[in-house]
Order: sequence, then structure tokens, then C-alpha cells
Amino acid sequence: MGHAHDFDTSSSGFGRAFAVGIALNMSFVAAEALFGWRAGSLALLADAGHNLSDGALAWKAVQRLHSPAPVEGTTKMRVAGIGIAVNGITAALFMARKKEDPNIRGAFLHMLADALTSIGVGFAGALYVWRGSEAGIFRRK
Repeated sequence: MGHAHDFDTSSSGFGRAFAVGIALNMSFVAAEALFGWRAGSLALLADAGHNLSDGALAWKAVQRLHSPAPVEGTTKMRVAGIGIAVNGITAALFMARKKEDPNIRGAFLHMLADALTSIGVGFAGALYVWRGSEAGIFRRK
């Protein structure tokens, strides 16, 4: 017996969740940077910087959804191709010993994830070349 469900797939109901999530994460980044500085921990400082840059990129991405900008798809594909090669080769270097050492396994998985991300970036570049950035794939009508 099936049940019908009516789901609201719009993001309008998540405004509060986004605001709380951003506030929590920004508070954590500030605390992480402070304690990283006080403890002399480059790892904590690097993670705080990484998280802060992710917050800035997410903000710019949301702005781009509302005001799309042209992108050079060919350049995007070329650089992504280099990223695939570099990250793929680096992952392959770690592959043989990934089961012996959890740190090497972590490095392998990180480089593999970076290679997969580069594949996605290259695919997005190909879409721009194929459809054109002016096609407004995400543009509201």
C-alpha cells in the first residue's frame, strides 16, 4: 500500500536553518582560529582558513545563481584536466600503501576526491562550451 507525500522542495522554508548553520559555523571558525593561534597550531589555523574560504565561496555561488556571469568554459576544462591528472597521479602514488597506514589512506582518499571534483569542474566547463554561458541554465524565467 503506497502513501502520497507532499514535499515542499523550495529552499524558502530553510532560511532559518541556513542562518543558524552559518552562525554556528562562523562561530566555530572564529573559535578555531583563536585557539589555533593561542596553541600555536598550524593545523587549526589552516582548517579555520579553509572553512572561512568555503563560507565566502558559498556566498558568491548564491549570488551567481541570482546574477549569472559568463564563464570561459574552455579554460575551465583545460585547468580541470590538469587537476584530474595531478590529483589522479598523486592518488595513484598513495594507492599501494593505503591499507597499511590510515594517514596514507586519508591522503589517498583526499586526492581521489580532489580528482573527482576536477572531473565535475571539467564537466561544468563542457556544459558552458556546449550550451553557452548565456543559455541561462539556472536562470529564472
